[in-house]
Amino acid sequence: MTRRFAFAILAAFLLIAACKEDRPRPVLSSADREILRAKADDKIGVIITENLPALFAGLVVFRSDAFLSQSHMLDQANISVLNMFGNTAILLLNSPDIPPLLKEPSVKKIHYLCRQGALVRLDTPFEIDIMRRFGEGKEDEPVTFAIRFRDPPEEKDASLITAAGFTIRSREGIAWAVTGPLRGIPRLLESDRIGFYSSASSQTGVTVTKEVPSAKETIDQIKDRESKEPTPTPGDRAAPSHKIRRDGQSPAPPGGTTDNSVK
Repeated sequence: MTRRFAFAILAAFLLIAACKEDRPRPVLSSADREILRAKADDKIGVIITENLPALFAGLVVFRSDAFLSQSHMLDQANISVLNMFGNTAILLLNSPDIPPLLKEPSVKKIHYLCRQGALVRLDTPFEIDIMRRFGEGKEDEPVTFAIRFRDPPEEKDASLITAAGFTIRSREGIAWAVTGPLRGIPRLLESDRIGFYSSASSQTGVTVTKEVPSAKETIDQIKDRESKEPTPTPGDRAAPSHKIRRDGQSPAPPGGTTDNSVK
């Protein structure tokens, strides 16, 4: 009985604390709701309509170059810029920052990306690719990328990937290759079990397909051309130096000369 009584007291205390933390929902005009539907994704919409406290990395798509055209506006709004590429920026946003941004004519879309700390899991080229694709409106096109788990993956990890809208292409220990629209990346970033994300092209062992233009030459024509124009013998070549030579420095070796000496 004593344990049950203590449990009831704890439950009542948590209920009272939850009531104190309850935040009144904002009164949104029809214009506010329309701009929310037009410019914000579903998670941003919940943050605003439910008046939830939130500090997160948001991906904002502008109508013009983010660095050239929006730096001053973001500085005046005291919003921290975490990364920029083209017309897209990853910003550290708090709930009160969102309504003014939505009303900015230069803002096209605001997407919830992840908690700020989760950004360190994104390989820089992959992060830039995410910004580029969202900036071009291609977030719904399938992309192949690699993920690495912190621990040996379990069946629940496969379920998470599927629920986020991705298909598993290959599994090699803790490294998997997955394919799907980048719109589902925020769902994956919620899991702390995935420790790293990178472009598939930068991972060894991951097959990346590429379209090859059709050749108009027949096999016999190719053999005849190669017999008249033999392919150069492969070998290492030292790249010509483009540095300004200082006094006392010798000129760079010719392009066809290999220089493997350590200086």
